[in-house]
Amino acid sequence: MTLPLLLLSLLPQASAPPQLLASTSGEVRPSIGRMSGPESLLMREVSLPARPWLTGRAWEAILGDLDGDGTADLPEGIDALCLAPGPAVGPCSIADIWFSTDRNGPGYRDGDVLRLTAVGALEVVYSEDDLWQVLAPASGTIDLDALSLAPGGGLLLSLRDTLPGTALGDLEDGAIFGWNPVTGALWSVADEVQVQAWVTQATGSSASFGDLKALTVNPASGEFLFSVQAPGDRDGSVFGNAGGGRLLSGWQEDEWGLGDFELDALAWPEGGADAPPVLDCAQRSVLVGVPLPLQFLGGATDEGVVALLADRSDWNRPGVGGFALQIVDRFAPHVLALPQAGQMGLRTGALGNVSWDLLLPAVPPALLGGDLLLQAAGGRSGLSTPLRLRLQ
Repeated sequence: MTLPLLLLSLLPQASAPPQLLASTSGEVRPSIGRMSGPESLLMREVSLPARPWLTGRAWEAILGDLDGDGTADLPEGIDALCLAPGPAVGPCSIADIWFSTDRNGPGYRDGDVLRLTAVGALEVVYSEDDLWQVLAPASGTIDLDALSLAPGGGLLLSLRDTLPGTALGDLEDGAIFGWNPVTGALWSVADEVQVQAWVTQATGSSASFGDLKALTVNPASGEFLFSVQAPGDRDGSVFGNAGGGRLLSGWQEDEWGLGDFELDALAWPEGGADAPPVLDCAQRSVLVGVPLPLQFLGGATDEGVVALLADRSDWNRPGVGGFALQIVDRFAPHVLALPQAGQMGLRTGALGNVSWDLLLPAVPPALLGGDLLLQAAGGRSGLSTPLRLRLQ
């Protein structure tokens, strides 16, 4: 099955997306919080700078220690991303994303499609071996570089490296192909020559685009939105294939507020994506009796803030707004609500931020050396990204 390229080039000039989720190839500084690495997901609304959506520290809080080395883990880098299939019912949460990573990690490989389970663990949705079996290449390795849901069902994919001798011929690293894991269907969508033509029309330059880095689909029009490796001043811009190739207004590299950067993954959240406040801390451990500086960033102006610290996570009770999932179990054996009784309440200022010092009281000796989970909530902005802290 080959999708007619003529039809792709005649797609209507759809409006720019109101929001996108994205990852970057390297470190960037978003509008709030500290430096963000390739393991983080950013959210941007058109006309506004990008802000954190799923931070590296949040990944650590969610995943914990996957490989048993005593430290919390996170994906080394997210280089492919999409929303899980199904109707968009309200804003998406981290439980609604499928993704792939730059490198192998504990229990997964860089060609796997992953998701978070209902208990916060990583699960392989489709494995590298599944894709290898259907493509049947002559040689090489599979590392996903772009991922999106295909209109009509299945997945749209692009690979990091050219894969020779597949069931579709030689698959170049800039090509797009489709695979339906349910029916087993496999089809070509656009080869590297076609993608180059879209980029050339959009930029007015015939210079090579290098590699297709990210891909998502306009859920209304079916237009492909994508990013490419080159030219260097456009590797943070979003392209579309409507009309034979275009640069999307409002989604160019200098409009993200991240400086010089490269997009590595994109996803269009059809039902929207709330911007969570960020709970930030420079340290990864807390000492009993020693103040720990914390920051609640990017909330609403002049709102009350409360926080919950516990020795157990709980994914079975959904939260509201913001991060969309309550990670900290309010019914854990040891729970500390903040601010504590008798302490001054926490309230954000004009920028939606508030800072305070966490001072742990005496704790049971059995908790020492273990991890605590901390999450805050603004009265209007909702749940923050969580933190994991080692108790010493």
